[in-house]
Amino acid sequence: MLKARLLAFLILILGLLAGWGFWNRVDIKQSVLAWQNKRSLPTALNQEQLSQLPISQIESLTKKTIGKLSVNTLPEEINIAVPFTSQAPFAIWDPLHDEACEEASLIMLDAFYKGKKSLNKEQAELLIQNLVQWEKEKYGYFEDTTSEQGVEMLEQFFKLNKAKVVYDITIDDIKKALAQGRPVVVPAAGKLLKNPYFRGGGPLYHMLVIKGYTKDGRFITNDPGTRRGEDFTYNMDALYNAIHDWREDGDILKGRKAMIIIE
Repeated sequence: MLKARLLAFLILILGLLAGWGFWNRVDIKQSVLAWQNKRSLPTALNQEQLSQLPISQIESLTKKTIGKLSVNTLPEEINIAVPFTSQAPFAIWDPLHDEACEEASLIMLDAFYKGKKSLNKEQAELLIQNLVQWEKEKYGYFEDTTSEQGVEMLEQFFKLNKAKVVYDITIDDIKKALAQGRPVVVPAAGKLLKNPYFRGGGPLYHMLVIKGYTKDGRFITNDPGTRRGEDFTYNMDALYNAIHDWREDGDILKGRKAMIIIE
């Protein structure tokens, strides 16, 4: 009887070790793939370097001026140095942090325009908590905010002027904004993104930062929905098809194509 129990215990331990080894190998493989992906991306440019790009001299970025830019004048690739934070800086995926993608995306955009090179976990968590409290006081909730509300947060909470939403955008509109050195925040139907690092197939509604694009047709993003979201790349068509603003009726797939920019 004792031998049988010892044998069962050993089998259990070996099983746990085998499982740990499997998931550890998976995590190592994912880390290697992420590292290889980052190595393939164009060098991230800061604001001073971006200001030297010819197209960045166009001061006003609206739907009208975007349309006047020629796609042929755009750089082949661009990557903007936007500080990254996950929406759960300390990996605590509670109800608040599950819904904090909008806050984290706006925090990253604000950090870029205020010249920050990085966001540590403590800074990011404090900003998320403070912004959530601000939203509760202003809107009565913080979950599932629209792009228009994102603009209000940028202007009223972060004190960033000239924030606006551009609607009914195209892939070229996004590329033109990035070519001007302006990262954009986009709302999305999260499950359409098919990000392999999302839990449960991803959220119904999501927000993320687009910070560049590559020669081979990928958008470079800072996706707060995963700890591996820094410099995460999506196929342009796949990400564009997922872009939908929030609707009060919750029918996200009918939401308009939109992006938040700072003029």
